[in-house]
Amino acid sequence: MKKTFQDIFVGIDLIGVISPEEESQKFAENYKNVFGLTDEQVMDSPVAHHPNSTYYGEPEVPGPGVHTITFAGMTPQFECQSPIDGRSSWNDFLKQYGKGVHHIRYDVNSHEDAVAYLEEKGIHVIHSGDSVRGGGVKFAFYDSIDKLGFMIETINLSEIAKKNEK
Repeated sequence: MKKTFQDIFVGIDLIGVISPEEESQKFAENYKNVFGLTDEQVMDSPVAHHPNSTYYGEPEVPGPGVHTITFAGMTPQFECQSPIDGRSSWNDFLKQYGKGVHHIRYDVNSHEDAVAYLEEKGIHVIHSGDSVRGGGVKFAFYDSIDKLGFMIETINLSEIAKKNEK
């Protein structure tokens, strides 16, 4: 039986915006003020280079660098990312559109099924890799802006949780 969107996609768990690095701290302060978040709800991560990254199917070593500020006091979660170096959907977006909503992230039951499902819809992976969370967690960004107005990101948190239950 062919899997449907509902079989694969668990739900939206995060909305991500892109901003230039020099604006990221101001952006974080604005979000804290507007949404009434405390310092404890704002996680400022060091620049990360995701292992096993690909960009349009080609290896990107050590992986593109991105500075991420995550706002934990919101559902879905919210993050601001600033690309630092390397080839990535983050850099592409910032160059083409400037700052703004970059992606909506969906948790999925299967990374492979999500990629196959979106490929069938004509939505292709732009960049992907292993999450800095480790433990087999993978992410992928897709070229869905022309069709949907934003990029789709998938992360296989539910898939990993089910494997760990066994």
